Amino acid sequence: MVAILALPFLVDPEFEFVLSGRWHRGGTLEIYHLKDLVACLEFGPAPWAMLAALALRAKYADDLQNPNMAFLTAEELQAKMRRETGLVLADPNRVVRVIYATRQDLTVCDAAPHQAASIPGPKAWGKRVIETRRHGYRFSAPPENIRVEFLDGGEASG
Repeated sequence: MVAILALPFLVDPEFEFVLSGRWHRGGTLEIYHLKDLVACLEFGPAPWAMLAALALRAKYADDLQNPNMAFLTAEELQAKMRRETGLVLADPNRVVRVIYATRQDLTVCDAAPHQAASIPGPKAWGKRVIETRRHGYRFSAPPENIRVEFLDGGEASG
């Protein structure tokens, strides 16, 4: 049997993330630190779908008990976003630009100063939340601290 070496999460475990919205319309990301709401960000369809796809993948990886399965490549994110939103993202580079812009929004939000300085990793908090490795991108928070609420009552597909 091969042991699975899990990569550590880059976001303090005191943070909780709640995504609520619709695939086709976007939504909000509420960020809680020690149960207090510290930031609420509004996102359009592309960034919200990207965050939702990463959050759902984190939950899926947790169910499989393999945290490394939480990573999605730009191509996989592109396919998931196209399938769920109908958005036509011309190429994976467009997804990378959406990730970059979302990271910038996260870095300047009110939640960033609550991150403990002792946690190693990138200085920009957005890069901690949306981590990148050679495996792809992942929502770098413990899966039990991530919740996705679909306001249209629809189910998320795999």
